[in-house]
Amino acid sequence: MKKTQYHVPDHIRAAYPDFIFHRSTDYLEETEIITVMHCKGHAMAQVYWYHDQPKRVFLTHLVVEFPFRNRGLGLQLQQLREDIGRDRGAKWALLWVVKRSWMSKWYKRRGYRWHCKFDEEPKCMWMKKKL
Repeated sequence: MKKTQYHVPDHIRAAYPDFIFHRSTDYLEETEIITVMHCKGHAMAQVYWYHDQPKRVFLTHLVVEFPFRNRGLGLQLQQLREDIGRDRGAKWALLWVVKRSWMSKWYKRRGYRWHCKFDEEPKCMWMKKKL
């Protein structure tokens, strides 16, 4: 399978001017990762995908510093990660959360639904959303 590097396009960068983007790969170059950080460092998140699963993106590490929560940074990061997924042609966004946590309720309000058990961690579950 030919691996092409993804670069965040200008229209996404322009829609999110307060964020900085960094692209990286895993050591085997099977996974591509985009890390997004608020320009003042108050929040960050990642979106990644496997080259052999082009229709899926995986969302991870959404973190907002406590004093800056409830100001829309988490929502912006979530929308941004989904926009990156759509831009690269993904049909599904997947993530894992602790069952019955505030996080699972937050993602459910944003259209995510239960996908499957997370075998490595029984207290967690995978959620997915059609992009």
